[in-house]
Amino acid sequence: MEYRERETFEDTYQRVSEEERIRLRKLNQARLRRKERLRIQRRNRFIAIAAASVISIGAITGLFSHGKEPFNPVMPEGYQQVYASYQVERGDTIYDIAKEYYDAELYDSYYESFNDYVDDIKELNNAKGGHITPYQSLQIPALINEDNIFLTQINAKRAELEQLPEWVEYVVEPGDSILGLAYLGAGNTNEAYAIKDQIMRKNNLSNSFLRDGTTIYIVNPERGKLKVEIEQLKEKLEESLKLGYHQSEDTETKVY
Repeated sequence: MEYRERETFEDTYQRVSEEERIRLRKLNQARLRRKERLRIQRRNRFIAIAAASVISIGAITGLFSHGKEPFNPVMPEGYQQVYASYQVERGDTIYDIAKEYYDAELYDSYYESFNDYVDDIKELNNAKGGHITPYQSLQIPALINEDNIFLTQINAKRAELEQLPEWVEYVVEPGDSILGLAYLGAGNTNEAYAIKDQIMRKNNLSNSFLRDGTTIYIVNPERGKLKVEIEQLKEKLEESLKLGYHQSEDTETKVY
């Protein structure tokens, strides 16, 4: 009778453990192969769906765009485009501001749609996201009748302004200052500071000191008066650009 050495516990554990490792390795390899097959199937299915979607979108786009003429803006006869200045108030949105100016009967020949007008305001003011803040100054494109009474008056005063000499001689009086004299020829505060520098350069002045009785050159005060009048007319003109604005004149109501 053949004698067989008895297997110890350690030998049994090592043998079973090795067999288990081989079994698990095979199962893992099978799982990886199955996972790869599923990945390939999903990829192929996605490609097929995407291709079908592109074909469908192309067909729908072609269906709706077929025969559609590109929009060509036409300026209404007797009108011109200007830019109104609008100061943003709390709660304002570009959409609401646009509604104050957009007259569909007039603007629809120049803008493809109201949304196109809103986009134009956003682009003009670098506010593509539509974000605006209180007290911000916006430029609003608007169409204006060339016979608008305020526009007519502004153009007449501008023509008068061009005829006036820019500089005149002036004899310095007690209490005069360069900035004060600059205000006489300016239309607003910002312009006054610019004119102050111009006066100093024109008269070769190194400082702001003025000697009484000295003759200097200053910007024509008559030009300053006209500039102020033009600024006031501009404010009225900008109000007249809003939808539904009425201006009474000689007991007759005019709509601009």
